[in-house]
Amino acid sequence: MSEIFYDDHMLGIFGMVANYCYGKGFDKEWVNRFWEGLQEQPDLYEEFIHFFNTHEILGKYKLHGFSVLDTFVWQMEYDSLEHDKGRNGDTCDKDEMVLQAFSHMIDLKHNPEQWTKILSEDQRMDWLDY
Repeated sequence: MSEIFYDDHMLGIFGMVANYCYGKGFDKEWVNRFWEGLQEQPDLYEEFIHFFNTHEILGKYKLHGFSVLDTFVWQMEYDSLEHDKGRNGDTCDKDEMVLQAFSHMIDLKHNPEQWTKILSEDQRMDWLDY
């Protein structure tokens, strides 16, 4: 019989991250996909942990020329267009948008052609399907 090893530290971090994501309205499937995606990109994981601890986005890690700052700006523009306001008001949840920005970096790794195009296009047109 093989022994099962697990890292108590990582398990604790996952629990905190999962609770944070659940608090922002994300479901278990989303949280698991998000966590797995962070584990696939150690530099992105480190940036996320920095954000989680400080609420500051570093933007050092780049993938296909994009950083989390780029995907965060894209998400803010998308949210603004989706709510047809032209700006992000007091009702928008910036932390939720940051989680989405990190998620888009995971999407960029898995679907680079699609996400490079999405992140490069001008959003001021009337489209919101991605």
